[in-house]
Amino acid sequence: MSLRAFALDGKKVSEVVPPPPAAGAQRGGSSPPPLAMEEALSGLFALGPVSPDGRVIVALVRRSGLEAVAIVDLQSARGDLLTPADKPGRFRQPRFSPDGHTLYVLTDAGRDAPAVEAITIQDKARRVVYATNAPVDAFAITDDGHRLAVALESNGLDVFSLLDLPSLRAQPLAAPPAGALSDGMAWDRPGERLWFGWRLSDDTADVWQMRLGRGTAFRLTRSPRPGLPRDAIPRPTLLKASDLRGWLWRPPDEERPRVAVLIAATRIRPVFDKRIAALNFAGFAVVGADGPQAQAAALAFLKQARDFDPRDPLLLDPDGLPVEEPARWSGVVTGPGQKGGLELDPDRPDLRALVRFAQRATAAANRAP
Repeated sequence: MSLRAFALDGKKVSEVVPPPPAAGAQRGGSSPPPLAMEEALSGLFALGPVSPDGRVIVALVRRSGLEAVAIVDLQSARGDLLTPADKPGRFRQPRFSPDGHTLYVLTDAGRDAPAVEAITIQDKARRVVYATNAPVDAFAITDDGHRLAVALESNGLDVFSLLDLPSLRAQPLAAPPAGALSDGMAWDRPGERLWFGWRLSDDTADVWQMRLGRGTAFRLTRSPRPGLPRDAIPRPTLLKASDLRGWLWRPPDEERPRVAVLIAATRIRPVFDKRIAALNFAGFAVVGADGPQAQAAALAFLKQARDFDPRDPLLLDPDGLPVEEPARWSGVVTGPGQKGGLELDPDRPDLRALVRFAQRATAAANRAP
């Protein structure tokens, strides 16, 4: 594996390599000794950011299936592990403090829900900055290190909190309409505006802004929604039935709609999804469920439901999870490169192909003896 730097002004490309021994830039005498860059980057799955002084870059790596945080010195091309890869846990959204001495990460290592931790670069000491019973989906720290904004998951949606550091005293912050993050969050340099991608239940994902001292959140972009009136998009309702915990998107004009079941490796969010909207407009209700028993719980729910057509539902499996009872489904829709009846690109799904496949699969299943 090689690491290369690109100069944005002159478009010059340079490879990060160790300096010759005569240069005297090799780090020595440390305990444990530094790692070669190739070893430090082994199992790389995410790279960045670069420290404020441009000397160090962060890498998220996997070792034997376990995640760890590594750093690489761009001058010596040597690396080090800030966290040992010896316990289960995920590390996401690494960010440097303004002075570059501390790295903030979102991690669930050693706890049930993700929280914000701070890792001191010099001695690798870790401390919890913010943790609650609710999972933290994202965080952002101002350039001066004085404010922390966090997005907390609550019933599939996200709520924001703004706190002073290090006291964690809460500050007022405008709230956007009910929705969930589409991407991360970022402060502007003065620390007065917070930008984030936001998904609503009945509208497209767009960039929003919250400004300190203002009572409302402001929508900065409006993604195109050709031929799809916002008030015509069905909103999801919370679904609780026996072992099933999920969401239901139901077409308003269908008495006993056919059903598609969406399963996912992560939590189903009650936000706008173009695949679900296309199926709703084609007359299909969509049940979204997650968790280890999602498929069995959804099938049990449909078997007892009176206001749906429960025969041979369609299975939407974009994450490629194992299909537990293939004979119970009229067809399976998967992500790219996965085995199934229809492969669908999650970013640019062919909605016409999805609707045609759903209609053909359910029609064929209903004709079968």
